[in-house]
Amino acid sequence: MSKSKTASFIYCLLAVIFLSGCMRGGVTLDVKNDGSADIRYKILAIDLFYKQLAEERDKLQSQGMTVEDAVEGNMRGFIARKHLLSLEEIQQIGLFNNSENIKNRSYVQKGFFYDDYIFEILFGSVKDDVTLTADQKQLRESLLRKIDFTYNINLPVAAGENNAATVENAGKNLSWKLNMVTGTQINARARVWHWWSIGLTGALAVAVGGWIWNWRRKATV
Repeated sequence: MSKSKTASFIYCLLAVIFLSGCMRGGVTLDVKNDGSADIRYKILAIDLFYKQLAEERDKLQSQGMTVEDAVEGNMRGFIARKHLLSLEEIQQIGLFNNSENIKNRSYVQKGFFYDDYIFEILFGSVKDDVTLTADQKQLRESLLRKIDFTYNINLPVAAGENNAATVENAGKNLSWKLNMVTGTQINARARVWHWWSIGLTGALAVAVGGWIWNWRRKATV
């Protein structure tokens, strides 16, 4: 093994041994009744990896997100926020660009009596590095497993079908732990009823029914 590969191997080994949690954070999506949402992206890292967050920070700022510094214990990073007029805007924000096969279909299927909120998101595994040896890849995988990232969806109503790892607040708050090695599939659906349209339709039906009954009654007199 060359000196450079030996040094890289030792570095990875020390990282895995001594870093109980090198990076953590996640995405939180607060969905509103009107189909808009507030997205919050938090990422924190120990000092060893803090400088690597600069590119991600600059990218999110260029996409119109408000970014502020964040410190938690021995970790530093940032929190990025943005108000989205529709769920479809999530697809324009390039989160986790170092992952493969990212597919994000978050949208509202609108109807007269109700709207269906649909989330079909695939976070692929972190891109493979072909320059690493088999031993280095194994150590890299161990390090990736220590990264603690979550994807959280807070809905205005209880979710129906979903595969969330954690469900709280009577089914309104869903959470998934992202697996950086194997990838994570996120599925969730929620139905928001338009009670005003249901009430309006009911009132109209009663009014029409009353008019027909009254018309028939007069016709038989």
